[in-house]
Amino acid sequence: MPKWKGSYDSSRKYNSSWEKQFPWVRRVDNGEDAFCKLCSQTLRPKLDSLKTHEKCATHKNKIPKSQTNILTQIVKKIPRESKTSNETKAAEIELAVTIASHSAIRSADHFTEYMKKHGEGSFGWGQSS
Repeated sequence: MPKWKGSYDSSRKYNSSWEKQFPWVRRVDNGEDAFCKLCSQTLRPKLDSLKTHEKCATHKNKIPKSQTNILTQIVKKIPRESKTSNETKAAEIELAVTIASHSAIRSADHFTEYMKKHGEGSFGWGQSS
């Protein structure tokens, strides 16, 4: 270990902002070290040490089941990608064929017809005025 590393590590201090990211950590009563409330283990006051400890099996086994259930419920509430209807798929295929079969300048003329046919309700397309 380099000479400067020992003195650098010894001057590290507990950062109370870690408690927001790691709710299980607190300052040791008589010093500047960190303390895991779940494992009753003293940790070095380094962000990397806290991240490593959070991933270890001992710590993961101490997490209350209620917290893991809450995380599972949150993940289940994340909306999944909805299935595209056959009408939408048909419209997208027809648009792709229309664009591919006409030159770029002529596509603009046919695109209006396409939107009148398939784009009802969006931006006023397909609605008679």
